[in-house]
Amino acid sequence: MSLSTTWYHGTLFSEIQEFKPFTHFGSRHVAFFNVDCCKQEKYRIDPSVVINPTIYKISIRFDESEVLTIKDWLTPRSIGLAFGLRDHFKKKEDAKSKEYSVRFNEICESLAGKSDLHFNFDQIQAMLKRMGIKVLAYENEVETDDKEISICIVDTSVINFDSIEKVKVTNKLIKEIKSKNPNMKEQIRPLGFIPYEYDDE
Repeated sequence: MSLSTTWYHGTLFSEIQEFKPFTHFGSRHVAFFNVDCCKQEKYRIDPSVVINPTIYKISIRFDESEVLTIKDWLTPRSIGLAFGLRDHFKKKEDAKSKEYSVRFNEICESLAGKSDLHFNFDQIQAMLKRMGIKVLAYENEVETDDKEISICIVDTSVINFDSIEKVKVTNKLIKEIKSKNPNMKEQIRPLGFIPYEYDDE
């Protein structure tokens, strides 16, 4: 069965024309949470930086057989995902899963202690593609408290780039998002933190 669904991605920039492998997508309020988190961190480091918070709406099409559902690996780094995949298959008893667990463990070992490979997903992508996996799905434990599903794209061929729509994040949009999601997760602000001010319109 081919599935075509609408997903959202939040970022600090409005000039994105394409998305790289291992980009994450979720609901609109999850996308805003990510924008807010990244924006506050960027502003804390350098308040003079010019950014344009944007939520992208996009259509993604894939078959159910091309999706692997795993536990949230809780980090953007490649080694965290490698460990998550290794542990996912390690819990299974069939021979194929045991083989996958060994392969992902080898990837973990090759990435361990190498900071220059923190965001290098080449080995993971090659392995998942050999398995026929184009999308990773997971219950998002970072940006939502209600076990909402988010996805991570392994193969960007599932993305319909012609469908991209983008909306600037403003106070008006934030109010609308929060009105439709009254229980959405809030950012934790450190004491004395000066937040970034969004435009009203």
